Amino acid sequence: MTLARLAGLLALVIGLSPAPILAQNAPASLLDKVQPIRVTVPLPAGDAATAASEKVRQAALKSGANITPEKAQAAVSNRTVMTFSPDGVRPPVKRYDVNRKLISETPAQPYQGHGTQLEYIGADGRTFLWYPGNTGMVVGEWKLNTHPFKVVIDAGSASFDLVDLCFRYLTPSVNPVTGSSGSNWSCTPTYMYLQRIVESATDDPFGLSRRPSPPFVLERDRTTIDALRKKAGG
Repeated sequence: MTLARLAGLLALVIGLSPAPILAQNAPASLLDKVQPIRVTVPLPAGDAATAASEKVRQAALKSGANITPEKAQAAVSNRTVMTFSPDGVRPPVKRYDVNRKLISETPAQPYQGHGTQLEYIGADGRTFLWYPGNTGMVVGEWKLNTHPFKVVIDAGSASFDLVDLCFRYLTPSVNPVTGSSGSNWSCTPTYMYLQRIVESATDDPFGLSRRPSPPFVLERDRTTIDALRKKAGG
């Protein structure tokens, strides 16, 4: 029930994004840690090259270079995370041939997001998803992957190892947004997943890992962990 894997996105310029939500109990030394970023700017040494290098480096940081495997682990392991995916509209798509002649056009299409989801991500690699509308728990697995990534901005580039957060679900399921089977590994850049977290809590306050069904049927509407606790009688 995650975003589709954004694989093979090389030479991509990423816009500015909000800072990710990290575990509140993570040590400051871990949160300050940044992985090595290899910056290339084809300019002579001087102020212009320094400014260009910093611009590329900042673009890399906004594209996930600030997330190390250790940070990713601290952000999600043994935590219950609440994410929210709203409904939206996919923009229209126009396709042209080599002569710039329009050959096809897809109109804007509305889509339904997941809404509110709550998931306990265990330190043992298991995960327990409380999905809106479900009467049973969706049990799965999670892991971290890294792969080389490159950001290109203006004439410079930055290379680093992008950390992906991957899920697959052992409970028979189909992602209602993408239509893909939940049994296949689905990976998302960790920094993008963290941006979707609206709230999190240490450990498993709802006991999702210890019960075959959730406390009640979750609605898609935006809510809070505290509100769900009160409704569950906790």
